[in-house]
Amino acid sequence: MVSRDRTRAFLTEFIIVILFFSVAAVIVVQLFAAAYGKSKKAKELTDAGIIITNVSEQIKAMSFDEFEKYDKTRYYDENWIETTEDKKTYILTIDTELTAQSGGRGMLYDGTITITKGSEIVAKSRIAKSY
Repeated sequence: MVSRDRTRAFLTEFIIVILFFSVAAVIVVQLFAAAYGKSKKAKELTDAGIIITNVSEQIKAMSFDEFEKYDKTRYYDENWIETTEDKKTYILTIDTELTAQSGGRGMLYDGTITITKGSEIVAKSRIAKSY
């Protein structure tokens, strides 16, 4: 009889330990899934920032005539490689407004560079260039 009680106690304790580790495993898997999602979003934001920086530097180095001819909409795939409109994952748009500076000091392009994924804005930056 004592042997049977010990066996029951051992099995009960063993089931409780298995239950505890199962719950812990579920929590850890959820944490890893959440961390993966945040990591993917952070990489997307970093890559978008790099693209915006590159485009900003290109605009900064351009003359007025070159900027007028510059393609204001670009398409990128999921690996941030420039592609065609039908294969796009991301859209980069440059919205600018040309205004005369006060005091006759030339012209000012003022605007934003925006990268979107579907209807979601991934990254946005303001640009200004004086000519």
